[in-house]
Amino acid sequence: MDSKTFAFKGDNFYLQNDSIEDQDSFRVLSTEGNTWVVSYKSQIHHCEVKSFDSQTKSYTIMVGTEEISFRLMDSVDILVEEMGMNDKKAVILDQILAPMPGLVVSAEVAIGQEVEEGSPLIILEAMKMENILKATGSGTVKEILVSKGDKVDKGQLLIKF
Repeated sequence: MDSKTFAFKGDNFYLQNDSIEDQDSFRVLSTEGNTWVVSYKSQIHHCEVKSFDSQTKSYTIMVGTEEISFRLMDSVDILVEEMGMNDKKAVILDQILAPMPGLVVSAEVAIGQEVEEGSPLIILEAMKMENILKATGSGTVKEILVSKGDKVDKGQLLIKF
């Protein structure tokens, strides 16, 4: 791929410049603030940019009354995606350790319960503040090693998955 390779990838489309018959068929004619005027296949389109995320190069634009979301991808982005390196890996929990010394206020899960990332597991009081320990991945609770009122040390094993 040369350095001019680009692609627009949206929910229902994937447009790469080598799939466009005429390389010059897509052009941004003008921009003023969040409004773009573009030419595509000899048609003029007025677009309003609703949002842009510079980390992912993701845009949401309005074309007339239709909202379109897409990512602008260069040759490196395309290669990374083709290699599957953008796929989020599932995190499987195996244990939860106390991040600080404290007092167990309550266990929010039961043995045999399946949890997903973000699920509350244990409420731990430390320095007169209640801290909700949440799952950082998914798993099934195998053993709860603490009970309400137990004092725990930093690094102590609380739950096994």
